[in-house]
Amino acid sequence: MARATTSAATTDAGGGRKGSGAVAWLALLAGIAGVVLSLTARGKGGGGGGGGGGDLDGRLDALERRVRDGVQDDLKRQLAKAEETLGKAEARLASAEARLKPMVEEAKRVAAAAGVSAGDHAEAFESRVREVADSATKLGQRVDALSASVKDLESRPVAVARPAAGPAPEAPKATPKAPEPEPEPTGPTPEEIAANKAKVAAAIADLASPDVTKAFPACVALGKLGDLSAVDPLVKVLRDHKDPLVRTAAATALGGLHACDAVPALLQAMLDKDDGVVLASGRSFTRITEMDSGLTGTPTRKEKNDAREKWSKWWTSNEEAVRTKWKQPKAEGPAPAGDPPK
Repeated sequence: MARATTSAATTDAGGGRKGSGAVAWLALLAGIAGVVLSLTARGKGGGGGGGGGGDLDGRLDALERRVRDGVQDDLKRQLAKAEETLGKAEARLASAEARLKPMVEEAKRVAAAAGVSAGDHAEAFESRVREVADSATKLGQRVDALSASVKDLESRPVAVARPAAGPAPEAPKATPKAPEPEPEPTGPTPEEIAANKAKVAAAIADLASPDVTKAFPACVALGKLGDLSAVDPLVKVLRDHKDPLVRTAAATALGGLHACDAVPALLQAMLDKDDGVVLASGRSFTRITEMDSGLTGTPTRKEKNDAREKWSKWWTSNEEAVRTKWKQPKAEGPAPAGDPPK
């Protein structure tokens, strides 16, 4: 009976080894318990001879091998699973690095461009502050001089007029003075413009670059060089360039050139999505026409549309007078239609 129990337990343990987890281990432990019970029963019965002991040892060895094989199989499965998990983690890490690398490069590029733009704005602001300080100093000196003149006049004795012997002669009528001619617009002389042709050509070439660090300084330079051959390239930048800083610089440069041909493009740019471009276009329109565009702060979509519609009608009626002032006659042929703002 004991031998049958041992044999059944052994068979169950052997069959359980094919499974996995707690069931397999319970089957092995049941087999070992059966062998121990069989050994105990044989001891009580006076032993079963030498052959019985050898058979028991063989079963114990078989059980030991099965236990060892089961443990090794479990370890191999766990190791394979761990290697698979590690491989997936490494693949995800490589994918994340590939996605982040272009984002990091783009962030570096934007930071570098912003640094250049900030430096240009800071330099312009410092220059403006110096100009204001100089103007304030000169104004203070003039005020001091006027104050001294007033005090001198107040300290003089008042002269008493003698009574006239007869009727006072009529004072001669003042001859009206002819109106003084308006000062000519300031800007580079034709000689200076001719000397700067090489600089203008180089700056126009840089306008086509998508790099902010090239296109932005080129716009600033063309606005100061005074060459009207830069108007069309600047208008194209104002319409098409993706960077709002460059579009803002192009609008400002067109105002510096008093470019009458650029007025339609400036009116269209008043609808730009970027407020900086909108405000710069409004300021340039004012510089060319001497009419306040009315665009300030953060204009709403309605304010942009109203300004564009109002000043488009005004320009239709006053274009010729403005062109005469700046000595920029209208070219023959229809003007190209403005593209929709970005």
